[in-house]
Order: sequence, then C-alpha cells, then structure tokens
Amino acid sequence: MIKSIFSTLAALMLVTAACCPALAQDKKNGVAVATAAFTKAEMSRADVEALIAARKRGDRLNLANKNLNGLDLSQLDFEGAEFHGAQLNHTNFVGARMGAAFLDDVIALEADFTGADLSEARLAGAKLMGAKMDHANLSRAYLGGDFSGASLVGANLSDVRDAHDKVNHTVMRSADLRGANLFHADFSRVDLQSAKLNDADLRRANFSLANATGADFRGALAGATLDGTNLASAQISAEVRNFAPLAEVSRADIQSMIDSRDVDETINLRNRRLNGLDLSGLDLTGVDFTGAILNHANLADAKLNRASLNQAWALEADFTGADLSGASLAGTQLIRAKMDHANLSEARLAVDLTGASLVAANFSRANFLKATAAGADFRGARMTGAMLEGLDLDSARISAGAEKDFAGARNLDRALRE
Repeated sequence: MIKSIFSTLAALMLVTAACCPALAQDKKNGVAVATAAFTKAEMSRADVEALIAARKRGDRLNLANKNLNGLDLSQLDFEGAEFHGAQLNHTNFVGARMGAAFLDDVIALEADFTGADLSEARLAGAKLMGAKMDHANLSRAYLGGDFSGASLVGANLSDVRDAHDKVNHTVMRSADLRGANLFHADFSRVDLQSAKLNDADLRRANFSLANATGADFRGALAGATLDGTNLASAQISAEVRNFAPLAEVSRADIQSMIDSRDVDETINLRNRRLNGLDLSGLDLTGVDFTGAILNHANLADAKLNRASLNQAWALEADFTGADLSGASLAGTQLIRAKMDHANLSEARLAVDLTGASLVAANFSRANFLKATAAGADFRGARMTGAMLEGLDLDSARISAGAEKDFAGARNLDRALRE
C-alpha cells in the first residue's frame, strides 16, 4: 500500500514537471525560484504605465507579488509604490523614481537601478544579488537585504539604516561601493566581506561589529566608527592610515597647552589630526583625545592616565612604556600599535588590538569590555584582576603556561602559546 502511494506521488511529480515547467525549480545566486517566475512577466510596460496614469492622488501603486521580470520600466514614477514580494529579475529601473517605495522581500537578481531614486525606500529581505545600482540614491533607505556582488559605484547611501531584526540584516559580500557616499550611514553588523569601498565617503558612518574581512578600504575610512569591526585581511593603505599628510598642531603647540592649563582643566584635542606627531614623554594626563587621529604618533613614555581616547584612531602608533592607567578606550583603533611595557591598569577597553604588540604590558584590573586581538602579542603581560570576558584571543600570542592568567577570555583555546 505504502509503496503504491509513493509510486503514485512520483508519477504525479513527473507529470507536473512535464506539463508545468513553470513549477520546475531553478537556482540562481542561492535563491530557489520557479522558472517562469524568474524569467517571465505577467504585465507589459504599457500595462504598468496605464496603472500609473490611473492612480489617484494619494493612492499607492500596488505591484505586490507581481512577476515583472525583464521589463523596461526605466524613468517611470514609482514614488511610494508597493512592490512587496515582487519578482524583478533583470528588470530595468534605470532613472526610475522609487522614493519611499516598499521593496521588502522582492527578488531582483541582476536588476538595473542605475541612477534610480530609492531614497527612503524599504528593502528588508530584498534579494538584490548582482544588481546594478551605480549612482542610485538610497539616502535614508531602510536596508536589510542581500546586495552580494551588487555594483553601487558612486551611490548615495547617506543616513541609511539596517534592519537589525532577527530575520533580516544587510549583506554586501563582494559588493562594489567605490566612491559611494556613506555619510552617517548605519552599517553596524553589516556583512562586508571582500567588498570594495575605495574612496568612499565614510565620515560619521557606523561599522560597529560589521564583518569587513578582506574588504578594500584604500582611500576611505576617515572618520568612520569601527568599534568591534572585523578588519582581518582588510586592505588599508598607508594613505588611509595617515588620513592627512600633516598634523593640525605641533608638539610645541601641545606643550604650550600643557604649560598654560589651570589645575583640573581638561585639554581638548577632540577630533584633531595628530598623525605622526612626536608626543613622547609629555604629561597628557586627563587629555581628551576623543575621535582624534593619532596614526603613527609617538607617545612612548607619555603620561596618559585618565585620558579619553574613545573612538580615536591610533594605527601603528607607539605607546611603549606609556602610562594609560585609568584611561578610557571605547571604540579605539589600535591596529598594529606598539604598547610594550605600557601601563593599562584599570583602563576601560573596547578596542581593536589586531596585530598590536603588548609584550609585558600591565593590564591589572583593566576591564576588557570588548576587544579583538587577532595576532596581538600578550607575552609577559600582567593580567592580575583584569575582567577578560570581552577579550577575544583567537590567534593572539600568549606566554606558554600563562593560560590561567587569561581565564575567562574568549577563544583562549585558539591562542598561540610561545
């Protein structure tokens, strides 16, 4: 009996596939779609134009769940239109007006949105793999879709927001964002693996906890927030690490500030460019370096106790022997910094220490709120009383036999013992 049922079902499946090829499954870019739904359109451009012309003022054009594959819909007015769940594969939207349109859960593989206005549009769950969106306007759009392999060269993504829900989050693996405008964009937790962001405007953009493994940031990054961002193997050129050829102030200027400050006065160096400055040995106690650029600066033996280096960039800076006790380093970029014998006791650390040298540094009673340390060298470091729950030691180097000193740190089993 059971065998007969299965035989009947198998026969029905064969007949269905033969008679109804629209139901045969194809797979492209990881999306399983019915063949007809992926290739055919149930309307023409003239049909769509008629719907637009008949739309009353204030009405929303409803194209939800429609198959519009391959149509030329360029230059049309889809302002506020409802496309939820529509099939838009290979569809031409060049120059279309799609501001505040609803494109949640659309499938638009290799569709062409070149120069289209998608400002304030919703794209949660949208499948836009391989789409062409060069010079499109997505400002203030609500993302959450898959843009893997998409081209967004010169696109405007200023003030975009990610979905940040349990179902949808933005994926831009291998996407091309060269020259794009990401001013004040929320790219936190976005998957940017192997993406190209050369010469993009990332001022005030938030990449916190994003995965940018292998991404190319050459000519970009200035002013971005990268708290906890995974930059493993990312390409960051010397030009980017310096951000500017010259510092805004000199050592003499800062020494003058120190000499003239009143008791308990805080020296304000927030957001200042201090690239490559020799600040070694200076008394910078309590100085506010929030958001400052300190790449390649020399702070060896400087007194930085209780200083604020929140959101500061200090790539390849030299803090050898510096006193950073009680300092605050939230969102600080210390990639490849040299901090041998530095005193970071009681410091608050939410930092990127990728490739940093921390040989014999003092972390007694320090609080590792969140720290990435791939390739960092902790050999001989003092960890007495440190709170290590937020420290990720994956691929970091520690002294052989020092495992107990790092108890509580994440991925301790993946640290290299030397």
